[in-house]
Amino acid sequence: MQHDDCFWHFTLKLEVRIFYISLGAGIASVGLQGAIQIPNRNS
Repeated sequence: MQHDDCFWHFTLKLEVRIFYISLGAGIASVGLQGAIQIPNRNS
């Protein structure tokens, strides 16, 4: 039972980590697209 609890803890941490990584990647990609589009509008 203790092993399952440890595994569940690890899986939960992994899911949270993946969530934050994907969230950060999404924000970065949106910021990158905005940075690319801004110079194009000016020219």
